[in-house]
Amino acid sequence: MRSEELRSEIASMEKQRNELSEKLDDLLGKTRPEIAEKARLWINRHVEDRVKYHPKVITSLGLEGVRALKSCIADLCTSVPSLVLTATEDEDTWPHRPAQAGLRGFSYGNDYFDSIFRKVINNLGPILEKYKLLDDPPGHYQSWRKRQDGRIEYAISTSFGVGQDTALRSYSENYQAFERLENAINDKRKELTGASASELWDSA
Repeated sequence: MRSEELRSEIASMEKQRNELSEKLDDLLGKTRPEIAEKARLWINRHVEDRVKYHPKVITSLGLEGVRALKSCIADLCTSVPSLVLTATEDEDTWPHRPAQAGLRGFSYGNDYFDSIFRKVINNLGPILEKYKLLDDPPGHYQSWRKRQDGRIEYAISTSFGVGQDTALRSYSENYQAFERLENAINDKRKELTGASASELWDSA
């Protein structure tokens, strides 16, 4: 019977899906050092830009003030791996987990990593505000904004991308395969529903 064939096909595909999900679990853990390194580089480059934008502010800080600012930045960079870990520790938010099924799309995996990246670099905002480096020069779009709850967040594109980072690229490729397989399973289930109804009708 067609329904029996479909059940067998679905069971085989679900086994593949579960194996791929386990692989994605492992790969997500391996993306953390790559995200952390990207965030550290971004933070340091962004601070360098802020220094260029605000030479008078930097001068007004004096030697001790600049040392204090650089110490804050160094401490933030040191804490980045733990910030990435905290931002990714809720497994229900991982793109390939069942809780995210309704949000999935082929780009959703990359969207997830961009959101993690933003959570990490947003920790730079309060430091920039403290040292009066938050504002952009006149004529520039304001890249930082303060939310109603008082939190400061980066407001424009981070230019975060998977690039050639091994784990991030591998996760993205395997996530897309996972998404294709999940869609195929759903299509088979719909086909099974139709086949079961036809078989019931024919047997009555």
